[in-house]
Amino acid sequence: MMQQLRFKFYLSKIKRTIRIRYILNCFYAFLFDKVNQKREGIKKNTLLLIRLDAIGDYVLFRNLLATIRKSEKFKNHKITVAGNYLWKDIALTYDKDFVDEWYWIDTNKLIQDKNYRKSVLTHLYKQGFETAIFPNSARDFLKGDILIRATKATYRVGSASSKSIDAWLFTFIGSFFYTRLIDNKEPIFEFDKNVYFFKILLEQEISLTQPTFPKIDKIEKQKQILILPGAGEKKRQWSSTNFARLIQKLNAELPNYKIVINGGKSDIDKVNEIITLIPEVKIENETGKHSLVKLIEHIQQSSLVIAHDSSGYHFAVACYVPIVGLMPGKRYKRFSLYSCKPNNTILHFPITVNELDTMYEKFGESFFEDVLFDINSITPDSVYESCKKLLTNENLTH
Repeated sequence: MMQQLRFKFYLSKIKRTIRIRYILNCFYAFLFDKVNQKREGIKKNTLLLIRLDAIGDYVLFRNLLATIRKSEKFKNHKITVAGNYLWKDIALTYDKDFVDEWYWIDTNKLIQDKNYRKSVLTHLYKQGFETAIFPNSARDFLKGDILIRATKATYRVGSASSKSIDAWLFTFIGSFFYTRLIDNKEPIFEFDKNVYFFKILLEQEISLTQPTFPKIDKIEKQKQILILPGAGEKKRQWSSTNFARLIQKLNAELPNYKIVINGGKSDIDKVNEIITLIPEVKIENETGKHSLVKLIEHIQQSSLVIAHDSSGYHFAVACYVPIVGLMPGKRYKRFSLYSCKPNNTILHFPITVNELDTMYEKFGESFFEDVLFDINSITPDSVYESCKKLLTNENLTH
């Protein structure tokens, strides 16, 4: 098995390294995306935070906004966040008190559309930020380093040590765009990396141990099991057949619990396939109907959540709702294993955690940059047993 995994790892590494179109875009941005227009100059006490990563990544960062807002270093600053428009409704609902201005960016257009990217870079430059921070532990050249360079801020701060998701050449080039790089190689879990980064930058202790969302008072707990079958890449997703078999067993063995399926518009086809496989089971289908804020409400009112290694998993942890996680093993220490070890969370991997740990110690973090294991080796029966265990201990908290 190890030889097969090694082959898949090196093949995946080659594919990531030779992303021709992306590399060409990086070269173009480095050579030609330079802003030379006039501006008024640097505006004192202005701070730009750049977060253009995915929804789950923002969940693992957003609680730090309150810390930054109240810190001695930035409490008197005008704070602007350049953010991914995908999590706009979460930010404006939960985090508007900590940010003075938001600037929303379409990351796909930023990478692929030269004119759009130039307009973004020009806008950031004209603001005259005194400080610009790109805190992501895995720096991205087009979604971070280039933006930092364009600001021409007096202080430009980023992460030094974590594996970049770009070709090594652009990681090296991008490092010269910063006035300070913070080494946050340790700790390993992404939330802890974020906390450590700002602990060093703000020069203060930060007591956060996990992401949280405020409890919504109007929400009442219901006897419902919420299933979130989406996960982006197909190879990170449990099969429709496995979900159908699990739902059949939940319906038969736990009839007092309502089954609800939710997700984004991109999950509609998969959800329809699951429902078609089990027409005899009554399922409440909310897929594609609601915002992310509404999804958080649905999670808070649920007795249990079943989700992949995706934003839904982090939503559930942040809402203190019991969750059974279906994990393919990709970046498992960085995004799956909370250091706070919530006791109402059970994770299933294609192989044992001991085997994953052995591979991690032998090959390092980069070995888990892609999906190397078959998530469908996780059985519906084992997932059901975990659901049953958590539902019989519903008053478990973190």
